[in-house]
Amino acid sequence: MVLDFTPIETQDEDGERIEAPRIEVEVADERYGKFVMEPLEPGHGVTVGNTLRRALYNSLQGTAITWVKIEGVVHEYDRIPHVKEEVLEFLLNVKGIRLRSDVNRQGKLRLEVAGEGEVCAADIMAPSDIEVVNPELHLATLDSSEARMSVEFNVQRGKGYVPAGQGAEAVLGKQQEADAPGEKVVLDLGRGNTSAINIEGRDIGQLPLDAVFTPITKVEYHVEKVRVGKRASFANFERLVVEVWTDGCLTPVQAVKEASRTLVDQFFLFSNVDRIVESASAAMARVPAIPAEKYQYPVEQLNLSSRTLNSLKRAGVNVVGEVLERTKTELLEIRNFGEKSYSELMESMVNRDLMPQEMEGYYDDVVAGDKDGDHDDEELEDDTEGLEVENTAALANGDSAPDGPEAAHAAAEPATRSE
Repeated sequence: MVLDFTPIETQDEDGERIEAPRIEVEVADERYGKFVMEPLEPGHGVTVGNTLRRALYNSLQGTAITWVKIEGVVHEYDRIPHVKEEVLEFLLNVKGIRLRSDVNRQGKLRLEVAGEGEVCAADIMAPSDIEVVNPELHLATLDSSEARMSVEFNVQRGKGYVPAGQGAEAVLGKQQEADAPGEKVVLDLGRGNTSAINIEGRDIGQLPLDAVFTPITKVEYHVEKVRVGKRASFANFERLVVEVWTDGCLTPVQAVKEASRTLVDQFFLFSNVDRIVESASAAMARVPAIPAEKYQYPVEQLNLSSRTLNSLKRAGVNVVGEVLERTKTELLEIRNFGEKSYSELMESMVNRDLMPQEMEGYYDDVVAGDKDGDHDDEELEDDTEGLEVENTAALANGDSAPDGPEAAHAAAEPATRSE
C-alpha cells in the first residue's frame, strides 16, 4: 500500500524557512536513469541511498532461464555435433538471454535450428506471454549443412540471483535413494506417471543455469553537500544522486517506483506500531494474572460434554487461558456453544480452581443461574427432532403431519393423553 505524500516545509529555531525535500529525474532512458533528491537532513542521504540500492537489487521480480536440455547432450562437458561452441560456452551465452513476462508461472521455450549459420536469441520460439528482450544475442554457430540443434529452456519467475542447482525444481512423489553418484533413479509421480532423475533431483540431461532474475545491472549513489538557506548552519544539508542501469526488461523509472513501493509497504507497518501495542495491551488486560500451569490447562481435562468440547476445539480454544481471553459474548458466538455449554464450562473451571479470584464471584452467579438443570430449550430441540421423524413416517403413509410450535408441544406430551 502506497500513501500519497505531500512534503511539508519546516522552520528552524529562528523561524527561517527550510525547503522541503524534492526529487528530480534528470535522465530517463530505457536502460539508464539518474535521480536527484534534495535537500536532506544530514546523514539521511546515505540512509535513503543505501536502502534504495539494496531494494533495487533484491526486491524486483524478473524472468530467467533456470535449466537447459539439449538433445543428445547429457552433461555440460559434452560436445554438440557440427557446432563450433562447446556446451559450456553455449550455456554462458544462454545466461545472457533477457526475458520479459508479467505472468507469474513456469514456462518453456524451444530452439529448433538446422543447417549452417549463426544461431541468435531471435531463433527461440517463445509463447505469447514471454518476450525476448535482446533477440540479437549470439548463442551458437553451426558449421555444417548436416548440423541440427534442438534445445528446451525452462523459464521461471523470481527475485535476485539464484545459483545453478538451487532453483525451484520440485521432485514429486517419494524419492528413492541412489547407491552411487550419478545413478539413475525412477520416481513414481502418481497416476501412472514416472520420471527418470539423478540423485540431485534433476532429469537426466537437464543442465542447470545461474538464474539472474533481477532486471537491475548496476546501481550507484553518492551524496553531495548543499546549502539550503542563507545561514551558515544550513550548509551541511545533503543532495542524493542515484544512478540506475537496467537490462531493458524494466525501465529505471519503473524499477525505482516498484522498489520504493516495497519499502513504503514495509515501513508502513512501523507507522502503526502504536495501534499494535494498544491492541496487545487491551487483550492482556482482559486476562487476569494466573499461573502458567493453569493457563496451559487443556480443555480436554475439564470433563465437558462432547458437544461443548467439540465446539471449543473447532473454534481453536485448546487451553483454559484461551477461554479467559474471550468475553462471554465472544464465547457464545462459537457455533453450537450456547448458554448451557457456557454454564457447564464455567462450573467445571470453578470446581477445578482454575478461575482467577477477581472473577470467581461473577462466574458463580453465572453457574448459579442454571442450577435447576432442566435445560428446557435442549429438551424441546430433542422433541422437535423426534417430531420430524414422526412427520416423515406419516407423510410416507399418506397422512397429514402437524407443523408449527403446537406440534413441538404435542410431541412433548405423555403418550397417555393421546389414548
